[in-house]
Parts: sequence; structure tokens; C-alpha cells
Amino acid sequence: MREFLALAVETLDLMLKPFISVLEKSAVKVPVNKIKLNVFCRLLDNGRKLLNLEKNGVQVALGSEVEKLGRVSLLLVFSKQLLDSASASETLRGKRKILFGFHDDFLWLENDLEKSGVHISTEKLEN
Repeated sequence: MREFLALAVETLDLMLKPFISVLEKSAVKVPVNKIKLNVFCRLLDNGRKLLNLEKNGVQVALGSEVEKLGRVSLLLVFSKQLLDSASASETLRGKRKILFGFHDDFLWLENDLEKSGVHISTEKLEN
């Protein structure tokens, strides 16, 4: 995923939508767990790390995983997409819990970003 982080925010948003779709509709546990752990959990963890470092005034190394993935998780408003997916009628019943859980986590992260007053620039992500 790191290779794609030089793309525009809108392009990254489009690239991540199929992963949300798999979380909605796949009855197979292996790809769902891989997407959970390798995409959304990593985005959440790095978003939290970046926000905590920025709040404490610590400079984050440019190009690091925390800087790149953290910016993606803070710039893309995942909570709304995840809520829409979890609430959709075509979403499998067992997958709603996963999507609502990620919705809550990303909403907390987005609210924490807003309250902190930290500004995350899209400029650094796109360069």
C-alpha cells in the first residue's frame, strides 16, 4: 500500500472502496480478516500514532509508515463510508458488527483530530 501513497486523496479513497465492499459482502473469513488487519487496523493504528505525536509537538519522519498511513486515515473520512456500508441492506448481517466497530474507531479518531486543533495537510500526502 505504501507505493500508492503518492496519489491524490480522491484516488486513494477510490482505491480503498473495494476493501469496504469485501467487508460488506464476503462470507469468506480469510480475506475479511486480512483486510481488517492489514488495511483498516493499520490505518487506525498509524492515525492514532500520528495524531498523538502531532498533539505532543513531536516531528514525524517524512516518508515513514506513521506519517503516510496516519495522514491517509486522518484525511479520508472513513467513518461516514463505514456507517453507510454497515447500514446498507445488502451488507451481510455478520459483517455489520465489523463495519460498525471500525465506524466507531474512525469517528473517535476524526473527533479527536477536530478537538486537538492539529491540521493535517493534504499537500504532504500528495508530494
